[in-house]
Amino acid sequence: MVNRMNDCDLSNSQRLAPRALPLKPLLLVGIVFVSATIATGQDQTGNSKSEKTVPPSVRRKTAKLAQRFRRASNDWKQREQIADEAIQQGKPFVEKILSVVKYDKTKLLKSYGVSFSKQIDRAKRITAKGVVASSEKLKKTRRQLIQLATIETKLLTFLDPPLKLGMDEKQNEDAETKPEAKLKSTSKTEFEKFLQTEEEGAIKKWLVSQGYGRLTPDESAVIAAINQLRTEAGLNKLEIDYKLCFAARDHSNDMSKKQFFSHQSPVRGKKTLGHRAYRVGTVAFAENIVLCKKGESPVLMWLNSKPHKRNMLGKGFNTIGVGRVGNYYTAMFGRKRTSKPKNSKQNKNQ
Repeated sequence: MVNRMNDCDLSNSQRLAPRALPLKPLLLVGIVFVSATIATGQDQTGNSKSEKTVPPSVRRKTAKLAQRFRRASNDWKQREQIADEAIQQGKPFVEKILSVVKYDKTKLLKSYGVSFSKQIDRAKRITAKGVVASSEKLKKTRRQLIQLATIETKLLTFLDPPLKLGMDEKQNEDAETKPEAKLKSTSKTEFEKFLQTEEEGAIKKWLVSQGYGRLTPDESAVIAAINQLRTEAGLNKLEIDYKLCFAARDHSNDMSKKQFFSHQSPVRGKKTLGHRAYRVGTVAFAENIVLCKKGESPVLMWLNSKPHKRNMLGKGFNTIGVGRVGNYYTAMFGRKRTSKPKNSKQNKNQ
């Protein structure tokens, strides 16, 4: 039994304080972000249907301007200058550039959604920021999307300038002649919020596909048995933290697939229990692992080991996560603050 259980006495190296957690930069394949682009009456090449009403000479000029805009795909300063030039030349030019911008943004958004979903499992931390930070390609594409949204805002502001509160009709008419003076940050901020919402939605779908929010009967039985022991000892019951359950199941899966049995994982970004909890946005200060044979109870095996028993009956814990893969069980114990501490300094003896 001793050979199949790792000693995890948290009085020393296995007991982690909250401040000891790593502060490293941290959402299903095939998931494509829902496009928020409104239909603009453009074909697959980004050409506006309203161009039929534009004189041929003007149409040729708008086509040349659009060609310059497309060629400057990697030069955003030049693209902004071309957008300003379109504004100066009038509505047909703005509509032409706007159709190209919307076509490019929609296409790039779909590509970003697929790439983002594929990157979730590779991220050091499974959060929107963590996934983006884990890929240079994602960071670049996201930056391009926001830049396109900024140009789109500028062009839309010209076509439909907003009325400003506190200004009479004459003042608003004057304002319409100065589109470059309009506020451009609101739509950019809204688009960034839209991107973040889509990223978080992709992460949730991925987590659900990996079993997040659900427990197997064996995992539920382990949690119930541990809480029964704590009740008999006069201690508080542990609340289920599904993020800890996800991290625990993931560690059991790694041990099963890579054939190791340790609190120290060889998998990048999951080395310690602190890393594994932080990766999914929670905390853990203790961990029990066991490799059971058929018919054996992981809780009874932990009870026969003082360090493991001490973890199950720890007074400082109020959350738990359990994960089983094959014959590997992992239990992670955490502490969720219920109120803001009076002092910002942490107790070193925790």
